[in-house]
Amino acid sequence: MSGNFPNRPRAQGSDLGENVIREGGKLVKTETPVFTAIEVAKPRNFERFVEKVKEEARLGGETMAYKIPFRTRTCPACGNKVDGAIPEKCPKCKEPLVTNAIGGSIALAQVMVRNYGNCTYLIDVDEEDSLHWQFKATFVDLESGAAMPRLFRQNKKNRGGTQSMKDERAEDMIFQIGQSKAIRNTVLRAMPKWLEEECIAIALDQTRAKISHDPKLAARKISQGLQKVGVPMNIILSILGVESLVKVELAHVDILLDLNSRWIATGEGETVSDLFPEIEEAKAAAEAAKPKTEAPKTEEKPKKAAAPKESAADLLDKMAGEEKPAGPSADDVDKAVLILQEQHGDDVLTRYEFAVPWAKVSSNEKKIERIKIIEGMIEEDAAKGRVAE
Repeated sequence: MSGNFPNRPRAQGSDLGENVIREGGKLVKTETPVFTAIEVAKPRNFERFVEKVKEEARLGGETMAYKIPFRTRTCPACGNKVDGAIPEKCPKCKEPLVTNAIGGSIALAQVMVRNYGNCTYLIDVDEEDSLHWQFKATFVDLESGAAMPRLFRQNKKNRGGTQSMKDERAEDMIFQIGQSKAIRNTVLRAMPKWLEEECIAIALDQTRAKISHDPKLAARKISQGLQKVGVPMNIILSILGVESLVKVELAHVDILLDLNSRWIATGEGETVSDLFPEIEEAKAAAEAAKPKTEAPKTEEKPKKAAAPKESAADLLDKMAGEEKPAGPSADDVDKAVLILQEQHGDDVLTRYEFAVPWAKVSSNEKKIERIKIIEGMIEEDAAKGRVAE
């Protein structure tokens, strides 16, 4: 089955095979491929390969590595067992109960294959039942004839970052995620481990430098990405330890780097619930804090919002009066957005996305127009005693 790259989440074969799976059965595929070394026109230059991969890791930055936190209920140091929500550290001896698994991403695996040269990988569905696909990915070095197969089992119900999609679309995405993970695992195991670790270190250092350059801007971009995959803003702010993104400083760089790595992991097919146990902890804490019998809520009249001293639109009007032949810069827009978020909440752009699409706007002029429109809508909503949700 050389060169067979499946692109649909279906059993390979006839309708009979599909019926077997539907009825709870299992399909198993067996084959024994044999590869031999061949003479190539351009032999591999290993030193050049290492140099090029490290350079791409530096340029790729945060896309080259991911981080997944794992929590344990039993402290490895003192043996103390924790009930309920698992804290960061053991209550008894203060040793960490959270360990981070850091690895090379799918993007890094693709970079390695492309620069290694004279190699390929084969991917196929080796086994399928009603709950799983089992992928078989084989890395083949054409110069040496070495073939390294590896199996990966993908849960069909593991929706990862596809919770908001329709079932059919989500199934397609889950299948593609499993296929990509199988290829990633096979390629990275075939490549030198020390090279993967060096590339991850280079990528994380580059990401740290980028975040340190403008922590507030980095916090806004990371939070927007995390909200799109289902992480609430209150959880993000709680992890950062701030009340608003405008309070983010250089001291928060390490936390931002951690959040960014977890965000990248959602693109690797990991679930938000696994990456952010803080969400379940917050829900459990809120549930525990509820009184057994709640008094009936009295309806309160909405308070009229106080007029801000200086709005984002006022700031932009002031900028327009300055001599800027090239028009407003991206920094001007970022300053206005930060004021908007400080006065009306960090999720203000998300709340008004239904009326004023923000994600698809590219030019600074159009962003300015939308900021003014949003402020107008906020004033109108405040006058009518309502808040956009």
